[in-house]
Amino acid sequence: MYYYSATGNSLYTARALQELLPEAELRSIPEAMAEGRLAVNAECVGFVFPMHYFGLPLQMEEFLEKLTIYESPYTFAIATCGVPYWGRPFLDAEAILAKKNRKLHGKWYVRLVSNYIPYRDIAADWRISIRAWLAERKIRKMAKFVF
Repeated sequence: MYYYSATGNSLYTARALQELLPEAELRSIPEAMAEGRLAVNAECVGFVFPMHYFGLPLQMEEFLEKLTIYESPYTFAIATCGVPYWGRPFLDAEAILAKKNRKLHGKWYVRLVSNYIPYRDIAADWRISIRAWLAERKIRKMAKFVF
């Protein structure tokens, strides 16, 4: 499972999913890019990333364009976000993967606390707790479909 996390929401989500799927291996996208590890051969490949401006982060686009997926009957993506679920991160990811004859079999949003400060102030502790609780419930449901 590849993750890209800038403020921690996507890393939190990836780690929570890995706890439920101990056979899953976490790989940092920036580290994979820096080391040139841009190929994967696995039964399942997942991507966890934040939604940036209602789409894919530029780093995620670059990674997907460079990544070679040899074997993977199941591919999924999880976009973390602080706003209600609208945007096009999965459409953007699928457009890139389609060029490689791949598609996303699973697509989920995990809503956590928005950390885009110009949009809104930092959330109150009670709101953070509620969002984390709801995210954990959703992650448990997603785990049933991943492996």
